[in-house]
Amino acid sequence: ISWQALEANNDEIAHTVSLLSTFYRTGLNKGNIFVSFEQELENVKAYINMQLLMHDDSFEVIYDIDSRICAFRCINFIIQPIVENAITHGIESLEYDSGVIEISAVLTKENICISISDNGPEPSAGKLDEILKNHTKGYGVWNVNERIRIAYGSKYGVRFRRESGKTTVEMIFPASGAEDENAEKNL
Repeated sequence: ISWQALEANNDEIAHTVSLLSTFYRTGLNKGNIFVSFEQELENVKAYINMQLLMHDDSFEVIYDIDSRICAFRCINFIIQPIVENAITHGIESLEYDSGVIEISAVLTKENICISISDNGPEPSAGKLDEILKNHTKGYGVWNVNERIRIAYGSKYGVRFRRESGKTTVEMIFPASGAEDENAEKNL
C-alpha cells in the first residue's frame, strides 16, 4: 500500500501506512507480554500520529519522558488504551478549546509512573471510580489496571486525578526487577 501511495504521489497515505505498520509491529510484538518502555512509547507515538492525521492536527501532544525508563520493561500495550480514552472522552468532547494531551514518565527510587492527562471536560461524579470497578460500557482502563495488578501486585495499577482543568490517569509500576538489559538509552 505504501509503495502504491508513493507511486501515486500521495505522501500522506504512505506516511499513514508507515505509522500503522509501526503500531501493529510494536503492538503485536511477536506475542511477548513484556516489552521495553521504549517500544511501548514507540507504539503510542505511532497511534497518536495516526490520530493527529485523522483529527487534522486539532490537538497538541506534550511528552515529558525520563529517558532512564528505557532501561525498564513493562506489560505490552498498556499506554495506548489510556491515550485512546483521553482522545475519545477528553479531546473529542471539547467544544471550543484546543485539546492538549500530556504524556509523562517519571522514575523514582521505587516506582515508575506513567501519566496521561487531557484538558477535556470533567467526568461526571463517580465515573472514574466506576471505570476501575468495570461498571461501564468500556473495559480498556479496567483491563490495563487488572493486567498491572496481576503482573506486579495489588499496590500497583491505575489511579485517576482531576485538577487544574485536567483529567490525569496514572499507571504505577515497580522500578525494581524490571530492568531491560537490551533497552536503548535514547527515545
